[in-house]
Amino acid sequence: EVRLKYDKETHFQFLRDLVASGRLPALDPDAAEIIRNRVQDEHDRDAGDGPSDGKAARRATQAAKVLAAMDASPVAAPAKPARRSVRS
Repeated sequence: EVRLKYDKETHFQFLRDLVASGRLPALDPDAAEIIRNRVQDEHDRDAGDGPSDGKAARRATQAAKVLAAMDASPVAAPAKPARRSVRS
């Protein structure tokens, strides 16, 4: 039996390295905006529950960290359409 321990930060660093090397394309800015809006909505909902709900407070704290990381990361330029060659 083989057991693997998942290290989220190491996995994310691996993915960042793949993007930096060009092996994976960067996230499309439109997709990043959709994800950010979703996380912001979750944060607002959980933060609105107040400190009396411990689970909601932890989720709001985690969402705030994700939002800060998204704001700190560079945004990819929109993808350019592929060039089509014209044959005469």
